[in-house]
Amino acid sequence: MALKPGVLALIALLLSAPPAQAVTFNDFTGVNGVTSDTFLKGMGVSIVRFDISWRDIERIPGVYDWAATDQKMQLLYQAGFQVLPMLAYAPVWNRQVTGSTGSPPVDYEAWQHFVTAAVRRYGSSPWNIRYFQVWNEPTRQASFWQGSHEAFFTRIYLPAAKIIRAAGRKVVFGGWPASNTISEFDRLLTSTGAIRYTNILDFHYGGESRYNLLYDRYIRTGLAEGIWQTEVGYITESLGVLHVWLRNMQWCLSHRWARAGQYKIFWYPAWESSKPRFHGLTTTTRRQVILTDKGRQLTLLNRLYGQGDLSVVRLSSNIVPRLKEKQYVFATAVGNHKIVVAASISTACPGDRCELTVMSDRTPLDVRLVVPGRAPRAIAFTRTTSGIHIVVPDQYVVAEPETLQRIFFITLSLN
Repeated sequence: MALKPGVLALIALLLSAPPAQAVTFNDFTGVNGVTSDTFLKGMGVSIVRFDISWRDIERIPGVYDWAATDQKMQLLYQAGFQVLPMLAYAPVWNRQVTGSTGSPPVDYEAWQHFVTAAVRRYGSSPWNIRYFQVWNEPTRQASFWQGSHEAFFTRIYLPAAKIIRAAGRKVVFGGWPASNTISEFDRLLTSTGAIRYTNILDFHYGGESRYNLLYDRYIRTGLAEGIWQTEVGYITESLGVLHVWLRNMQWCLSHRWARAGQYKIFWYPAWESSKPRFHGLTTTTRRQVILTDKGRQLTLLNRLYGQGDLSVVRLSSNIVPRLKEKQYVFATAVGNHKIVVAASISTACPGDRCELTVMSDRTPLDVRLVVPGRAPRAIAFTRTTSGIHIVVPDQYVVAEPETLQRIFFITLSLN
Protein backbone atom coordinates (compact mmCIF):
# COMPACT_ATOMS: atom_id res chain seq x y z
CA MET A 1 0.00 0.00 0.00
CA ALA A 2 1.42 3.38 -1.03
CA LEU A 3 1.69 5.96 1.74
CA LYS A 4 0.70 9.58 1.22
CA PRO A 5 3.55 12.14 1.06
CA GLY A 6 2.43 13.76 4.33
CA VAL A 7 2.58 10.41 6.16
CA LEU A 8 6.01 9.68 4.69
CA ALA A 9 7.24 13.09 5.85
CA LEU A 10 5.95 12.46 9.36
CA ILE A 11 7.65 9.05 9.52
CA ALA A 12 10.90 10.59 8.30
CA LEU A 13 10.65 13.30 10.97
CA LEU A 14 10.04 10.76 13.72
CA LEU A 15 12.93 8.57 12.58
CA SER A 16 15.33 11.52 12.39
CA ALA A 17 14.30 13.08 15.71
CA PRO A 18 16.83 12.61 18.52
CA PRO A 19 15.74 10.09 21.14
CA ALA A 20 14.23 11.47 24.35
CA GLN A 21 16.83 11.74 27.09
CA ALA A 22 16.35 10.60 30.66
CA VAL A 23 15.96 13.29 33.32
CA THR A 24 16.89 12.99 36.98
CA PHE A 25 16.48 14.79 40.28
CA ASN A 26 20.16 15.65 40.03
CA ASP A 27 19.56 17.40 36.67
CA PHE A 28 16.90 19.53 38.32
CA THR A 29 18.68 20.70 41.48
CA GLY A 30 21.05 23.64 41.90
CA VAL A 31 22.11 26.12 44.58
CA ASN A 32 23.46 29.64 44.87
CA GLY A 33 26.86 29.82 46.53
CA VAL A 34 29.35 27.33 47.87
CA THR A 35 29.19 25.12 50.94
CA SER A 36 30.15 21.55 51.93
CA ASP A 37 30.63 19.32 48.87
CA THR A 38 29.41 16.32 50.84
CA PHE A 39 26.18 18.01 51.87
CA LEU A 40 25.54 19.36 48.37
CA LYS A 41 25.91 15.89 46.87
CA GLY A 42 23.65 14.48 49.57
CA MET A 43 21.03 17.03 48.52
CA GLY A 44 21.28 15.97 44.87
CA VAL A 45 22.85 19.25 43.72
CA SER A 46 24.54 19.12 40.31
CA ILE A 47 25.08 22.80 39.50
CA VAL A 48 26.25 25.82 41.51
CA ARG A 49 25.53 29.45 40.56
CA PHE A 50 27.87 32.21 41.63
CA ASP A 51 28.97 35.68 40.48
CA ILE A 52 31.85 36.23 38.13
CA SER A 53 31.78 39.84 39.17
CA TRP A 54 33.08 42.46 36.75
CA ARG A 55 33.33 44.94 39.66
CA ASP A 56 35.76 42.63 41.54
CA ILE A 57 37.75 41.26 38.61
CA GLU A 58 38.49 44.58 36.83
CA ARG A 59 39.12 46.89 39.75
CA ILE A 60 41.74 48.70 37.64
CA PRO A 61 40.72 49.55 34.06
CA GLY A 62 42.07 46.96 31.65
CA VAL A 63 43.55 44.75 34.42
CA TYR A 64 41.74 41.47 35.14
CA ASP A 65 42.36 39.59 38.39
CA TRP A 66 40.90 36.09 38.03
CA ALA A 67 42.63 34.51 41.06
CA ALA A 68 39.66 34.33 43.47
CA THR A 69 37.26 33.15 40.75
CA ASP A 70 39.75 30.56 39.47
CA GLN A 71 40.09 29.13 42.98
CA LYS A 72 36.35 28.82 43.48
CA MET A 73 35.88 27.38 40.00
CA GLN A 74 38.64 24.83 40.53
CA LEU A 75 37.18 23.59 43.81
CA LEU A 76 33.77 23.04 42.22
CA TYR A 77 35.30 21.48 39.11
CA GLN A 78 37.35 19.00 41.16
CA ALA A 79 34.27 18.09 43.21
CA GLY A 80 32.33 17.27 40.03
CA PHE A 81 29.81 20.13 40.00
CA GLN A 82 28.65 22.09 36.98
CA VAL A 83 28.92 25.85 37.34
CA LEU A 84 26.56 28.61 36.22
CA PRO A 85 28.65 31.81 36.19
CA MET A 86 26.65 35.02 36.43
CA LEU A 87 28.36 37.92 34.63
CA ALA A 88 27.33 41.29 36.09
CA TYR A 89 27.90 44.62 37.83
CA ALA A 90 30.03 47.55 36.70
CA PRO A 91 33.25 48.26 38.61
CA VAL A 92 33.44 51.39 40.74
CA TRP A 93 35.52 53.28 38.17
CA ASN A 94 32.94 52.66 35.43
CA ARG A 95 29.62 53.57 37.07
CA GLN A 96 27.17 56.21 35.96
CA VAL A 97 25.47 56.07 39.39
CA THR A 98 28.01 56.37 42.20
CA GLY A 99 27.61 53.82 44.96
CA SER A 100 25.07 51.67 43.12
CA THR A 101 25.65 47.99 42.37
CA GLY A 102 23.06 48.25 39.61
CA SER A 103 24.62 51.24 37.89
CA PRO A 104 24.93 51.20 34.10
CA PRO A 105 28.55 51.49 32.99
CA VAL A 106 29.96 54.71 31.58
CA ASP A 107 32.01 52.69 29.06
CA TYR A 108 29.86 49.91 27.59
CA GLU A 109 32.70 48.73 25.37
CA ALA A 110 34.62 47.74 28.52
CA TRP A 111 31.69 45.45 29.41
CA GLN A 112 32.05 43.63 26.09
CA HIS A 113 35.78 43.23 26.62
CA PHE A 114 35.14 41.74 30.06
CA VAL A 115 32.50 39.30 28.77
CA THR A 116 34.81 38.20 25.94
CA ALA A 117 37.65 37.56 28.40
CA ALA A 118 35.43 35.68 30.88
CA VAL A 119 33.85 33.45 28.26
CA ARG A 120 37.22 32.73 26.63
CA ARG A 121 38.71 31.80 30.01
CA TYR A 122 35.92 29.73 31.55
CA GLY A 123 34.38 28.36 28.38
CA SER A 124 37.69 26.65 27.60
CA SER A 125 39.63 23.76 29.13
CA PRO A 126 39.83 22.73 31.91
CA TRP A 127 36.46 24.17 32.97
CA ASN A 128 34.54 24.14 29.67
CA ILE A 129 31.56 25.99 31.16
CA ARG A 130 28.51 25.40 28.99
CA TYR A 131 26.05 28.01 30.27
CA PHE A 132 26.68 31.69 31.07
CA GLN A 133 24.12 33.94 32.73
CA VAL A 134 23.96 37.62 31.80
CA TRP A 135 23.29 39.93 34.76
CA ASN A 136 20.85 39.46 37.61
CA GLU A 137 17.30 40.83 38.04
CA PRO A 138 17.88 43.68 35.56
CA THR A 139 15.12 46.15 36.49
CA ARG A 140 14.90 49.38 38.47
CA GLN A 141 12.31 47.81 40.77
CA ALA A 142 14.72 45.04 41.74
CA SER A 143 17.56 47.64 42.04
CA PHE A 144 20.16 45.54 40.22
CA TRP A 145 19.88 47.74 37.10
CA GLN A 146 19.38 51.47 37.32
CA GLY A 147 19.12 52.18 33.62
CA SER A 148 16.28 51.80 31.15
CA HIS A 149 15.03 48.49 29.75
CA GLU A 150 16.24 49.61 26.33
CA ALA A 151 19.76 50.26 27.61
CA PHE A 152 19.95 46.91 29.35
CA PHE A 153 18.77 44.84 26.41
CA THR A 154 20.60 46.69 23.64
CA ARG A 155 23.87 47.58 25.41
CA ILE A 156 24.29 44.88 28.09
CA TYR A 157 22.30 41.76 27.27
CA LEU A 158 22.41 41.42 23.49
CA PRO A 159 26.15 42.20 23.08
CA ALA A 160 27.01 39.70 25.84
CA ALA A 161 24.63 37.05 24.48
CA LYS A 162 26.14 37.34 21.00
CA ILE A 163 29.65 36.90 22.42
CA ILE A 164 28.57 33.81 24.38
CA ARG A 165 26.78 32.27 21.40
CA ALA A 166 29.72 33.00 19.07
CA ALA A 167 31.91 30.99 21.46
CA GLY A 168 29.56 28.00 21.15
CA ARG A 169 28.21 28.41 24.67
CA LYS A 170 24.60 28.85 25.85
CA VAL A 171 22.91 31.97 27.22
CA VAL A 172 20.81 32.09 30.39
CA PHE A 173 18.78 35.27 30.83
CA GLY A 174 19.59 37.17 34.01
CA GLY A 175 16.74 36.13 36.29
CA TRP A 176 13.58 38.18 35.69
CA PRO A 177 12.60 39.41 39.18
CA ALA A 178 9.38 38.91 41.13
CA SER A 179 9.10 42.71 41.35
CA ASN A 180 8.15 42.87 37.65
CA THR A 181 5.39 41.11 35.73
CA ILE A 182 6.04 38.14 33.49
CA SER A 183 4.05 39.81 30.72
CA GLU A 184 6.59 42.66 30.74
CA PHE A 185 9.39 40.10 30.38
CA ASP A 186 7.52 38.44 27.52
CA ARG A 187 7.06 41.76 25.73
CA LEU A 188 10.72 42.74 26.07
CA LEU A 189 12.04 39.37 24.90
CA THR A 190 10.10 39.79 21.67
CA SER A 191 10.31 43.53 21.04
CA THR A 192 14.11 43.72 21.55
CA GLY A 193 14.86 40.52 19.64
CA ALA A 194 16.53 39.08 22.76
CA ILE A 195 14.74 35.76 22.38
CA ARG A 196 16.83 35.04 19.26
CA TYR A 197 19.97 34.92 21.41
CA THR A 198 18.52 33.26 24.53
CA ASN A 199 18.75 29.54 25.24
CA ILE A 200 17.33 29.47 28.76
CA LEU A 201 14.59 31.72 30.13
CA ASP A 202 14.99 32.45 33.81
CA PHE A 203 12.77 34.05 36.43
CA HIS A 204 13.05 34.29 40.21
CA TYR A 205 10.58 33.45 42.98
CA GLY A 206 7.65 32.67 40.71
CA GLY A 207 4.91 30.10 40.35
CA GLU A 208 2.90 28.17 37.83
CA SER A 209 1.45 31.14 35.96
CA ARG A 210 4.94 32.34 35.03
CA TYR A 211 5.93 28.87 33.85
CA ASN A 212 2.76 28.53 31.80
CA LEU A 213 3.18 31.78 29.89
CA LEU A 214 6.83 31.15 29.03
CA TYR A 215 6.18 27.53 28.13
CA ASP A 216 3.33 28.34 25.77
CA ARG A 217 5.16 31.22 24.13
CA TYR A 218 8.72 29.91 23.89
CA ILE A 219 9.20 26.24 24.84
CA ARG A 220 6.24 24.69 23.05
CA THR A 221 7.15 26.72 19.93
CA GLY A 222 10.85 25.84 20.05
CA LEU A 223 12.06 29.44 20.43
CA ALA A 224 13.92 28.59 23.65
CA GLU A 225 15.34 25.39 25.14
CA GLY A 226 14.23 25.61 28.74
CA ILE A 227 13.01 27.49 31.81
CA TRP A 228 15.07 27.80 34.98
CA GLN A 229 14.54 29.50 38.31
CA THR A 230 18.03 30.46 39.41
CA GLU A 231 16.76 31.85 42.71
CA VAL A 232 14.10 30.47 45.01
CA GLY A 233 14.31 30.68 48.78
CA TYR A 234 13.95 32.97 51.77
CA ILE A 235 10.86 31.00 52.78
CA THR A 236 9.96 30.92 56.46
CA GLU A 237 7.36 28.14 56.39
CA SER A 238 8.58 24.91 57.93
CA LEU A 239 7.98 22.77 54.83
CA GLY A 240 9.07 25.42 52.32
CA VAL A 241 11.75 23.47 50.46
CA LEU A 242 9.50 20.43 50.06
CA HIS A 243 6.70 22.57 48.62
CA VAL A 244 8.95 24.46 46.22
CA TRP A 245 10.69 21.39 44.83
CA LEU A 246 7.59 19.20 44.64
CA ARG A 247 5.33 21.78 42.99
CA ASN A 248 7.99 22.74 40.46
CA MET A 249 8.98 19.14 39.76
CA GLN A 250 5.32 18.18 39.24
CA TRP A 251 4.93 21.01 36.72
CA CYS A 252 8.09 20.02 34.85
CA LEU A 253 7.15 16.34 34.66
CA SER A 254 3.81 17.27 33.15
CA HIS A 255 5.37 19.60 30.54
CA ARG A 256 7.48 17.40 28.28
CA TRP A 257 10.58 17.27 30.45
CA ALA A 258 12.93 15.33 28.17
CA ARG A 259 16.43 16.90 28.44
CA ALA A 260 18.82 17.39 31.33
CA GLY A 261 19.21 21.14 30.72
CA GLN A 262 15.54 21.91 30.14
CA TYR A 263 14.33 22.67 33.66
CA LYS A 264 16.36 23.57 36.77
CA ILE A 265 15.77 25.25 40.11
CA PHE A 266 18.37 26.82 42.42
CA TRP A 267 17.92 27.45 46.15
CA TYR A 268 19.21 30.74 47.57
CA PRO A 269 21.46 30.56 49.54
CA ALA A 270 23.51 27.37 49.99
CA TRP A 271 25.04 28.67 53.24
CA GLU A 272 23.97 31.35 55.70
CA SER A 273 25.12 32.41 59.14
CA SER A 274 23.13 31.37 62.19
CA LYS A 275 19.73 33.05 62.58
CA PRO A 276 16.54 32.21 64.50
CA ARG A 277 15.13 30.78 61.26
CA PHE A 278 17.72 29.57 58.79
CA HIS A 279 17.21 30.49 55.16
CA GLY A 280 20.31 28.68 53.97
CA LEU A 281 20.59 24.94 53.40
CA THR A 282 23.63 24.84 55.67
CA THR A 283 25.09 26.98 58.45
CA THR A 284 28.11 26.86 60.74
CA THR A 285 27.98 25.98 64.42
CA ARG A 286 31.15 25.76 66.52
CA ARG A 287 33.23 25.97 63.33
CA GLN A 288 31.44 22.99 61.84
CA VAL A 289 29.17 23.16 58.80
CA ILE A 290 25.82 21.51 59.50
CA LEU A 291 22.54 21.02 57.66
CA THR A 292 19.64 23.28 58.54
CA ASP A 293 16.05 22.05 58.47
CA LYS A 294 15.84 23.26 54.86
CA GLY A 295 18.95 21.29 53.98
CA ARG A 296 17.46 18.20 55.60
CA GLN A 297 14.32 18.60 53.50
CA LEU A 298 16.32 18.69 50.26
CA THR A 299 18.37 15.70 51.45
CA LEU A 300 15.13 13.77 52.02
CA LEU A 301 13.94 14.59 48.50
CA ASN A 302 17.22 13.34 47.07
CA ARG A 303 16.87 10.07 49.02
CA LEU A 304 13.38 9.64 47.60
CA TYR A 305 13.92 10.77 44.00
CA GLY A 306 17.67 10.61 43.42
CA GLN A 307 18.19 7.00 42.33
CA GLY A 308 17.01 6.92 38.73
CA ASP A 309 15.35 8.49 35.73
CA LEU A 310 12.09 10.32 36.47
CA SER A 311 8.80 9.83 34.64
CA VAL A 312 5.09 10.38 35.29
CA VAL A 313 2.93 7.60 36.73
CA ARG A 314 -0.84 7.90 36.52
CA LEU A 315 -2.65 8.13 39.84
CA SER A 316 -6.17 8.52 41.20
CA SER A 317 -6.92 9.77 44.71
CA ASN A 318 -9.54 11.26 46.97
CA ILE A 319 -7.13 14.17 47.61
CA VAL A 320 -8.58 17.05 45.62
CA PRO A 321 -5.90 19.39 44.19
CA ARG A 322 -6.24 22.97 45.46
CA LEU A 323 -3.35 25.08 44.21
CA LYS A 324 -3.91 28.09 46.48
CA GLU A 325 -4.07 25.84 49.54
CA LYS A 326 -0.96 23.89 48.48
CA GLN A 327 -2.94 20.66 48.30
CA TYR A 328 -1.77 18.23 45.63
CA VAL A 329 -0.81 14.63 44.94
CA PHE A 330 1.23 13.02 42.15
CA ALA A 331 3.23 9.87 41.45
CA THR A 332 6.67 9.57 39.87
CA ALA A 333 8.63 6.54 38.67
CA VAL A 334 12.26 6.67 39.84
CA GLY A 335 14.14 4.26 37.61
CA ASN A 336 12.58 0.87 36.91
CA HIS A 337 12.06 -0.39 40.44
CA LYS A 338 10.57 2.45 42.46
CA ILE A 339 7.52 4.70 42.46
CA VAL A 340 7.16 7.67 44.81
CA VAL A 341 3.81 9.27 45.60
CA ALA A 342 4.03 12.80 47.04
CA ALA A 343 1.00 14.29 48.78
CA SER A 344 0.31 17.61 50.47
CA ILE A 345 -2.95 18.11 52.32
CA SER A 346 -4.29 21.23 54.00
CA THR A 347 -7.24 19.47 55.68
CA ALA A 348 -8.05 15.91 56.63
CA CYS A 349 -8.82 13.50 53.80
CA PRO A 350 -12.49 12.56 53.26
CA GLY A 351 -13.54 10.05 55.88
CA ASP A 352 -10.22 10.58 57.69
CA ARG A 353 -8.40 8.35 55.22
CA CYS A 354 -6.30 9.29 52.19
CA GLU A 355 -6.93 6.81 49.38
CA LEU A 356 -4.72 6.42 46.33
CA THR A 357 -4.54 4.05 43.39
CA VAL A 358 -1.24 3.91 41.51
CA MET A 359 -1.83 2.83 37.92
CA SER A 360 0.71 0.02 37.57
CA ASP A 361 0.39 -3.61 36.59
CA ARG A 362 3.37 -4.57 38.75
CA THR A 363 3.09 -5.90 42.31
CA PRO A 364 5.16 -4.04 44.94
CA LEU A 365 7.63 -5.91 47.08
CA ASP A 366 7.25 -3.27 49.76
CA VAL A 367 5.13 -0.13 50.38
CA ARG A 368 6.18 2.43 52.96
CA LEU A 369 4.80 5.69 54.32
CA VAL A 370 7.40 8.44 54.76
CA VAL A 371 6.51 11.45 56.90
CA PRO A 372 9.26 14.11 57.21
CA GLY A 373 11.03 13.86 60.54
CA ARG A 374 9.62 10.40 61.36
CA ALA A 375 10.80 6.86 60.70
CA PRO A 376 9.26 5.18 57.62
CA ARG A 377 6.53 2.64 58.32
CA ALA A 378 5.26 -0.28 56.28
CA ILE A 379 1.74 0.18 54.97
CA ALA A 380 -0.75 -2.27 53.50
CA PHE A 381 -1.90 -2.29 49.88
CA THR A 382 -4.28 -4.28 47.68
CA ARG A 383 -4.10 -5.09 44.00
CA THR A 384 -7.13 -4.11 41.98
CA THR A 385 -7.98 -4.14 38.30
CA SER A 386 -7.02 -0.45 38.24
CA GLY A 387 -3.66 -0.78 39.96
CA ILE A 388 -2.16 -0.66 43.45
CA HIS A 389 -4.65 0.64 46.02
CA ILE A 390 -3.31 2.23 49.21
CA VAL A 391 -5.16 3.67 52.21
CA VAL A 392 -3.39 6.01 54.64
CA PRO A 393 -5.30 6.62 57.89
CA ASP A 394 -5.35 10.33 58.72
CA GLN A 395 -3.71 9.77 62.11
CA TYR A 396 -0.62 8.32 60.39
CA VAL A 397 0.17 11.71 58.85
CA VAL A 398 1.41 14.05 61.55
CA ALA A 399 1.23 17.80 61.01
CA GLU A 400 4.37 19.87 61.48
CA PRO A 401 4.42 22.25 64.46
CA GLU A 402 3.00 25.71 63.74
CA THR A 403 1.28 24.62 60.53
CA LEU A 404 -1.83 22.73 59.48
CA GLN A 405 -0.11 21.68 56.25
CA ARG A 406 0.94 18.06 56.02
CA ILE A 407 3.25 16.44 53.50
CA PHE A 408 3.81 12.72 53.19
CA PHE A 409 5.29 10.27 50.70
CA ILE A 410 4.55 6.68 49.79
CA THR A 411 7.38 4.64 48.31
CA LEU A 412 6.64 1.49 46.31
CA SER A 413 9.53 -0.90 45.73
CA LEU A 414 8.80 -2.94 42.60
CA ASN A 415 9.96 -6.35 41.50
